[in-house]
Amino acid sequence: MTGWSWGQPVGAPEKTVRICLRGDLVADKETAEEVLATSRRKNPAPDIGDEDAVEQMRLAETIQRLEAECERSSVTFRFRGLGRRKHSDLVAAHPPTEEQAAELAKVGMSAMVNSESFPPALVAASCVEPEGITLEAATDAFESWSEGQWTLLWRACLAANQGSSDPGPKSSIARDVLRGSAPS
Repeated sequence: MTGWSWGQPVGAPEKTVRICLRGDLVADKETAEEVLATSRRKNPAPDIGDEDAVEQMRLAETIQRLEAECERSSVTFRFRGLGRRKHSDLVAAHPPTEEQAAELAKVGMSAMVNSESFPPALVAASCVEPEGITLEAATDAFESWSEGQWTLLWRACLAANQGSSDPGPKSSIARDVLRGSAPS
């Protein structure tokens, strides 16, 4: 970027994560993949029409159908960093409880925030897509989503609020596509 100078606005870091909200579909897909992998290990190249070939084809089609259902059941969440002052104000609004502070003190650590109220508050404050998330909705997700689902959401939220806008190294896959190269 040329022509930038101190005092000009800087875009906040953003991070997205796509989460399938149907755990049953994910489990069914994983099970089908395990069964197909086992079948392929037993008979990696069955003859066309062979019972194993028919079963492997059926499993592969099932996996593709479940992948499509997972995609339709997924939501993309976009988080935008709050900025230092708003983040600091939110931290101050969610101090740790005496119990939380005491528990961490036992192992030589200190608590900066209330581990129950701060995560949903930060998610609600920094989630820009889908629009309209409330503290109540974020708290419900915190309490009812699986640990894995929440962790995916929370990591994206933290990355937006504690990360940078550094785009990282140049994309080798984009370069290869534009050059017409095949994957290596």
